Amino acid sequence: MGLQMTAARPIAALSLLVLSLLTWTHPTIVDAAHPPEIIRKPQNQGVRVGGVASFYCAARGDPPPSIVWRKNGKKVSGTQSRYTVLEQPGGISILRIEPVRAGRDDAPYECVAENGVGDAVSADATLTIYEGDKTPAGFPVITQGPGTRVIEVGHTVLMTCKAIGNPTPNIYWIKNQTKVDMSNPRYSLKDGFLQIENSREEDQGKYECVAENSMGTEHSKATNLYVKVRRVPPTFSRPPETISEVMLGSNLNLSCIASAHPCRMSSAFPTRRRIPWTDSTPIPSTTSGWLQGRSAARGPPPRPFRCAPSNMTHLQKLLITEPGEAISGMEVEFKKLSNVKMDSSKFVTANLPCNKHKNRLVHILPYESSRVYLTPIHGIEGSDYVNASFIDGYRYRSAYIAAQGPVQDAAEDFWRMLWEHNSTIVVMLTKLKEMGREKCFQYWPHERSVRYQYYVVDPIAEYNMPQYKLREFKVTDARDGSSRTVRQFQFIDWPEQGVPKSGEGFIDFIGQVHKTKEQFGQDGPITVHCSAGVGRSGVFITLSIVLERMQYEGVLDVFQTVRILRSQRPAMVQTEDQYHFCYRAALEYLGSFDNYTN
Repeated sequence: MGLQMTAARPIAALSLLVLSLLTWTHPTIVDAAHPPEIIRKPQNQGVRVGGVASFYCAARGDPPPSIVWRKNGKKVSGTQSRYTVLEQPGGISILRIEPVRAGRDDAPYECVAENGVGDAVSADATLTIYEGDKTPAGFPVITQGPGTRVIEVGHTVLMTCKAIGNPTPNIYWIKNQTKVDMSNPRYSLKDGFLQIENSREEDQGKYECVAENSMGTEHSKATNLYVKVRRVPPTFSRPPETISEVMLGSNLNLSCIASAHPCRMSSAFPTRRRIPWTDSTPIPSTTSGWLQGRSAARGPPPRPFRCAPSNMTHLQKLLITEPGEAISGMEVEFKKLSNVKMDSSKFVTANLPCNKHKNRLVHILPYESSRVYLTPIHGIEGSDYVNASFIDGYRYRSAYIAAQGPVQDAAEDFWRMLWEHNSTIVVMLTKLKEMGREKCFQYWPHERSVRYQYYVVDPIAEYNMPQYKLREFKVTDARDGSSRTVRQFQFIDWPEQGVPKSGEGFIDFIGQVHKTKEQFGQDGPITVHCSAGVGRSGVFITLSIVLERMQYEGVLDVFQTVRILRSQRPAMVQTEDQYHFCYRAALEYLGSFDNYTN
């Protein structure tokens, strides 16, 4: 049959012909869905009682399948005590059990993948747990595990691991509960030792080595690698000429070479005001500033230029005495903050008779509007109270909890607060005693586990760093067996009187706390306490906010930060010395305090 075309509708018929040809010559291609397929099956494991078991499973399909784990046919939840489920790119799922217990964890485990296309698929493996003399001969034993390491960024680090067994065990490494990617060219494995060259901040984490042979699997004790960034203030190895004279319309070349770590690129600051920089940027009329590169001189007669690493106009103004004042601008700022009067009606719950014995100082109390609430205990008046306040961070609300150093009567409440508000990082900025007086009750156990009301706190490890101590605790809710890890950073380099001479160590400490929080993906607030929870605690939170804002906005504003903090907890950054220290530490962070004081 031929195509019939009537004279009445030739264009419509021709359009139909073209559409038909296009449809025939260019068929629509639709990707077919694919049912799930397991491409990596979990392997049978034998471990010692109290050790660690890790099952790996990977699946593919279109759409990408989801993976669930089952034990004896029942779904395993990653929120269960001792069970962790980790998802990784590439459809990989890891089931980690730590510590394993005989009679409870020795069972078949099943990896089940499904994506709604076809039937679900599964693969299983069995966990065998050995006790005492039932451990088979030749079972791997780690004779030397890794220890805590602290290195500077850019250095090479060697993490040690030695193991014996028959057959000879294979050794691999785990970081933050997942296998180390040995495809990274900076990583190498030499006789079981993990070598990391040109270390970076992302290498920081908790490492453990694993020895494995046909008899079973042994995990070392997990230990931390800390990578510190060494901050070197900028120095100019070649400043520009003091005075350069050029003719109008001619070119001016000013060179300025500086070194610093970490290195920050800067632009020109005529009159300390940043301007966009190109190879033909005109020099504006100015009396102070600095330039790099090549510029076509135009406009008014040339003026002298000087090297300055950052905009210091406002900060320099704070150091001088204002006209008609007998004190500096920084002192004027602090005086303005101190003139704000506190309304006693804002401390209703804190002043109740049932709560007064929980307060370390009668005049440092949390505002009703920002105090941390605890779940009330039936029949106990005031059981919802703890001397602590929520403090907003730069980007997130309630990013911090500022608390007093617990008194003995409030130690249980402190652990309740950490648990109920999912705060797994604690910053302690005082010693237990200073100048012969108690500053904080020892609210944590030293060697053996201690129960604080509902919560059993078990000390895991303690690391002694040059300026701080890091303690790790396993906290278990005795009511349901769920547990989590709480890390306490105690800064021990703050003098009993005054403030630290240098801000560098404290800035490094702040960075370490925040890196650890990011490293372990914890969403709860950071709890900060000193003795009263306002002085040193205020400095820590102020600098955390100020430094983060500088990174995002390039603005250094201590005054407004402290003003906002004091609206959430009274007397934050309590003394003028502490207020001045906030500025000084921030400037040291910028690496430009030497220029600032000069």
